[in-house]
Parts: sequence; C-alpha cells; structure tokens
Amino acid sequence: MNGKLIKEIIKKKGFKQNYIASEVGLHPVTLNKYLNGKTEIKDSKVHRLCELLEVDFFYG
Repeated sequence: MNGKLIKEIIKKKGFKQNYIASEVGLHPVTLNKYLNGKTEIKDSKVHRLCELLEVDFFYG
C-alpha cells in the first residue's frame, strides 16, 4: 500500500503519527520514512496499519 495514501488517511482520521507507530510496533522515524516513500515496511505492519485505520488492505 502506498505510504502517501496512508499518510492522508491518518491525517483525515485525526490520528497522531506517534500513536499510529506505537500501535503498529514501529519506531516513529521508520513510520515517517514509510509515509514519505523513503522506505518499505513489512506487509504485516501495513496490514496492521490498515486494520487500525479501518481501510482495506491490498498489494501494489
């Protein structure tokens, strides 16, 4: 899933990135790099992000 799309959803839903990172099990810096397209994270972490944000998980 595209990190920039996840970033928009986090903002729209009013979550703080530190809260999301904590809930997903990522360091806030790692989450930020993912959201800005600078790194990839494991699918399991993306899946947890999607669960937390209540969005569908898909590959690609």
